[in-house]
Amino acid sequence: MIAGIHSALRVLCGIVLASCTASPMRNPQTSSRPAADTLLRVLIAPHPILSQAENVVAIRCMREAGFEVGATVVAPPVADSRYLVGAPLSLTDAREHGYGLAPPRASLVPTALRSLPPSQRSSAAEALASGRMIRVTVEGRYSVGAARHGCLAEGRIAVHGSLRNYLRTWYGPQIIRSELRRFLPRVVADATVQVAMKGYGRCMKLRGYDVASPEEARSWAERNMSRHIQGVSIAERRMALADARCQLASGIFPVFDAALVVIGGRYLEGERDAMEDLLVLLQDARERARRILEGTRDIDGEG
Repeated sequence: MIAGIHSALRVLCGIVLASCTASPMRNPQTSSRPAADTLLRVLIAPHPILSQAENVVAIRCMREAGFEVGATVVAPPVADSRYLVGAPLSLTDAREHGYGLAPPRASLVPTALRSLPPSQRSSAAEALASGRMIRVTVEGRYSVGAARHGCLAEGRIAVHGSLRNYLRTWYGPQIIRSELRRFLPRVVADATVQVAMKGYGRCMKLRGYDVASPEEARSWAERNMSRHIQGVSIAERRMALADARCQLASGIFPVFDAALVVIGGRYLEGERDAMEDLLVLLQDARERARRILEGTRDIDGEG
């Protein structure tokens, strides 16, 4: 299912980005402009091509510096969410990982430096990221930053053109998404959301869990489920699987998302110009990434 979502988003991203670049003059009356929430969904969708290309450049940089690091130094994007706030628990994840509460073994969390001898790790960390932070103000008031020098910076600059572009493209959509959370009390009070929440609560109660929402279910699990070093407990898997099934049965996430689009619509519309600018940056970054992965682009850029 996730693969299908990724494919659909890739098509949608191409359509939206093409419309943004084809008409640089903004016309609020143009009916063909995509909905504001569609713009945000494209921006927050995972774009693995970016991290893959950053990874290629960063590994090359580290090896040129004399460090034989592992195959990954740039973290891949997190799993996709179709929704503007929150993400439903999939049946597969619930069955295999529960709520993901168990602490992972160190060997299951490889880092760029774990494969190196301990004597090299300090200097390798300096090669990865060093120097003064470059800072950018996003959405008018949020200051975000990244290391100005090092192999991570080299990868980001190669893909995004500059660290400033990287910071805007990465943090801008997340800040807009985070701002939507201020509408949550009104969304929860919406009549259609209340119906879905009651359906979810009844479903969970029938399975032996007296919780009113997915958030409450996860919080209860975090407080009460034991954490096994060996893996996820059977009790956690059982509760998570009931949770995932009740989320599907009640339709709580799509109903919640639809109410959020309506209630937060004015805010999203006010962010349209900013999101269209970010989509242009994203399109440029995807093109650079494609050329890097195909070996047709020299590594350059500015800080």
